[in-house]
Amino acid sequence: MRFTAMQERFCFNMAMGVLNQRESYLDAGYSPRQLSSTIDECASGLANMPKIVARIDQIRRENRVGQIADYNERQRILSEIARGQLTDYLSGSEVVLTPESPNKRAISEYTVKSSRGKYGNKVNKAIKLHNPVPAIDLLNKMDKVYAEEARNIYAGINIIVTRREGAKELEAIEG
Repeated sequence: MRFTAMQERFCFNMAMGVLNQRESYLDAGYSPRQLSSTIDECASGLANMPKIVARIDQIRRENRVGQIADYNERQRILSEIARGQLTDYLSGSEVVLTPESPNKRAISEYTVKSSRGKYGNKVNKAIKLHNPVPAIDLLNKMDKVYAEEARNIYAGINIIVTRREGAKELEAIEG
């Protein structure tokens, strides 16, 4: 089956489960200059087309291959999170997320909202990334970068007595 770029984008968004139908429809590039009810109706109609349903299922199946992550895959995922940068998803001042975008696992939130403005409907996109520090920490643990044993830094404790009363108390303790 052949799909337009907008249909393929809609299918990808729906298969990933990050965006709802309206957000997927708008993010795919369909016109926001319609009534909200019309946008919802068009998005629902598109989502229920047999070839679209089949494509969404196909994308989901492809992403389920190898459900259990092995060591190398876990490293790749954590590395993607650690390497994610906002500039990977910006084109000028606009947020752009495509199937080819690098380090997609670094994304913790992606929202698309439409709002009515003076010049018609406007689509606002926002993106939020995971904190990379926990991913780096886990990678370091996987690679055993951290010492496995605690090291005793102090071999002994020295007590300095500055008063006579303290000396008498220390003598009583040492007994």
